[in-house]
Amino acid sequence: LKGTDLDKGIASGYIAGVYDVHAGKTVCTEGQKVNLGQLVDIVEKYLREHPGRRGYSAFSNVGAALQISFPCKP
Repeated sequence: LKGTDLDKGIASGYIAGVYDVHAGKTVCTEGQKVNLGQLVDIVEKYLREHPGRRGYSAFSNVGAALQISFPCKP
């Protein structure tokens, strides 16, 4: 993440919050040890690879990044 330490903390906290909303519903990490640094890396990579999605909401982008990386099995 770029910016000040405060900016990084806010962004990390936001990503953690979106993860908490989706966990066990549309994002499944059961049996995996996933930490906040990994979640941040996943979201950053997703935004780099999908620059056209930057106009979408932060919630939508973070959720999509996490759902792709940790899909739930039907």
